[in-house]
Amino acid sequence: MHSQALRRERALTAIEKSIQATLDAHSEYMAVLDARWRERVATKFADVSEEASDSASLDGSENTKEAFVEA
Repeated sequence: MHSQALRRERALTAIEKSIQATLDAHSEYMAVLDARWRERVATKFADVSEEASDSASLDGSENTKEAFVEA
């Protein structure tokens, strides 16, 4: 009985470690996706700001929501 309980405990510990490793890898993956998303959003807003600034300097209009929607 003792050996069976010990094997069960070791198996559960191995499963727990495997689950924790999977969760850690998933967290790392999500952090990379989040960083890429933030970079894309920042780039998109930078592009919109530049385009809006260019058009504002040409026609005197201000930066509007429509400028972002068009981009």
